[in-house]
Amino acid sequence: MKLIRSETYYERQFTYRSKMGVYSNFNVTVKLDRVVTPTHLSHALRHMIRKRPNLALTADDNDQVMLLDEIQFNDVCVFEEESEFNEQTLERLNEIRFDTNSPTWRIVVWQSPQTSTQWISCVFEHTFYDGMSGSFFAEDLVEALTGVHEPKKTPLDFCDVVYSSDEPYEVNDEPVKLTRSISHAGYPKDPSSPSLKRSASYAPITPTPRPQIYGPTSEVCDLYSSGGWWWTIKHLLLEILPSFFKKHYIKWTEGIDLFAHPKYTNLPAKFGSHTNYRIINIKPAELLTRLRNNSMTLTPYLAAVVTRCFQQVIVPHIKPDAQKYSVNCSLVVNGRRFYPEKADELRYNLCMSAIDVILPPPPIHETENQIISADTIDISHQLAVGLHSREPFGLISLWRFISPSAYFNGLCGSHCRSTTEVSNLGLCDFSTPKFKVKDMWFSQDIGLSCHAGFSVISTPEGGMNLVMGILDEYLPYVDDYVKAVDSHLHK
Repeated sequence: MKLIRSETYYERQFTYRSKMGVYSNFNVTVKLDRVVTPTHLSHALRHMIRKRPNLALTADDNDQVMLLDEIQFNDVCVFEEESEFNEQTLERLNEIRFDTNSPTWRIVVWQSPQTSTQWISCVFEHTFYDGMSGSFFAEDLVEALTGVHEPKKTPLDFCDVVYSSDEPYEVNDEPVKLTRSISHAGYPKDPSSPSLKRSASYAPITPTPRPQIYGPTSEVCDLYSSGGWWWTIKHLLLEILPSFFKKHYIKWTEGIDLFAHPKYTNLPAKFGSHTNYRIINIKPAELLTRLRNNSMTLTPYLAAVVTRCFQQVIVPHIKPDAQKYSVNCSLVVNGRRFYPEKADELRYNLCMSAIDVILPPPPIHETENQIISADTIDISHQLAVGLHSREPFGLISLWRFISPSAYFNGLCGSHCRSTTEVSNLGLCDFSTPKFKVKDMWFSQDIGLSCHAGFSVISTPEGGMNLVMGILDEYLPYVDDYVKAVDSHLHK
């Protein structure tokens, strides 16, 4: 492997999540209208990684970023039988773990033996990618699959090596030929590859110079810049001083009395907590029209609904004096919006942070709809303020002063979880003339972040899928919670 650079301080935070068993992965699944064979997928990946060599980066045991010498198809891809894509499939995906010195993404193709329907799951270790990177990967994969052309006379051969650092980039119009050992071991027989040859005939690639390996976010832009030394000192003090001081600060700046209405907590956080999944699907047209008519936007509304429903449905089962507790929601935000001119450099990079919104107990005399509407307005305001100031991204800069292992060991046994978390990747519409995207799902391990996390993604045909990850201790109440959330979204 070739040394590229050292990991940044924020990349190390995500690497240690994997090393210490805090977090497994996140994944984006796409359902297409056509079946993909191992051969076509191998060619698509070969083109895709050649075009974006950042996909060949990994981290070693010493927190160094390395370029892999080679990626074989069976290092990153597997075909599995699955009758339906459902919550149990998501649990199987969440069991995938990543080792150092290996590719930081995987593809699992779930194939129904009854209907030949396929679901392509793209699974990621978080060090170099965020949720938006996951959706970009799915988009690039569909584009690459569309670009794979079957020769008229000779079928394409299976590419067992989808990336090699020594493969030439300046090519002629003739197919590039590499002598590789080709094997279908562990994969279903591919009808487009009737014979296994030792000299693989690869599809022609347009002549192009070797693409650049882009640096980390902090080299590309100033997204994670702090607000100066006084700003840094203030926020470091808020992190290390006893919670008594932070509660006073929140009361002074936000008007929320956490002494009278403490934040909801339950069991202390621990490594390796099991995540259970539920899928909520809606056709969002009526919901979006209703929100527009009331001057509200989708993500703040979702945050208000899932957080207040948690407070109303679940908290009373855990706390006898439930009405006194505040709840909070962590909204994941994407920083690429500030740098549209650097879209390519930031495509496979970390560009996210989160805005924490605290919701105190609602007034007793207000109806449920009034509470949700008021919360949506409040969340929208705090979201706008946070994005305008960029302070949530600046807070990432504090990680440079923190040992990742000490940080996560400190969280274990604490009450660090937010009540809910919402991460919305938005509408994904990247169908091509050859492949139509029928549906998508976005899912992740909730780690130590929250009690219930909602990962949201939408497509024109499949509608909006909310994948909820929730801890084991809430399973007795999860069906009622899902019904409460669903009732608000389908009004």
